[in-house]
Amino acid sequence: MPRTNDVGWFWQLQKVPDSPQTRYLYQLLASHEFQEGLKNYRDLHLMQANLDVVTETQQQRVKHLEQARSRFKRGVATEIDVLRSEVAVANGQPDLVRAENAIRQARALLNYYLGRPIDYGTRASGEFQEKNWEGGTLEEVYYDEHLRLSA
Repeated sequence: MPRTNDVGWFWQLQKVPDSPQTRYLYQLLASHEFQEGLKNYRDLHLMQANLDVVTETQQQRVKHLEQARSRFKRGVATEIDVLRSEVAVANGQPDLVRAENAIRQARALLNYYLGRPIDYGTRASGEFQEKNWEGGTLEEVYYDEHLRLSA
């Protein structure tokens, strides 16, 4: 079953009011540019959440390193425990860089579809929840509405 995302501005197509302008809304929603923009908004939102997780993970690694050093000074841990923690912190750095680069890429693509400069500081905000879409494909809905409004 197709899924759609409830991001606050993605309307439920069954609730769009009847008017001559509605057909343009369906054309817009069915357009490649809109779908790419929506996909890139979702990607930016998810990449921001991913950066939060990666940052928190790296902070935990640093905390574990501090604990390992403290235990080593007290004679409770071995030097290998400290070295393992140091390696974990060092190995986490590329994850942080990748997460930051993923945000830059997602932001650049979204900015492109929004007609903004690529390096514009766009941020995705709000809740992001997936829920089932019951209305068929967007193309089917567009075609049905186009026929209905043309009649």
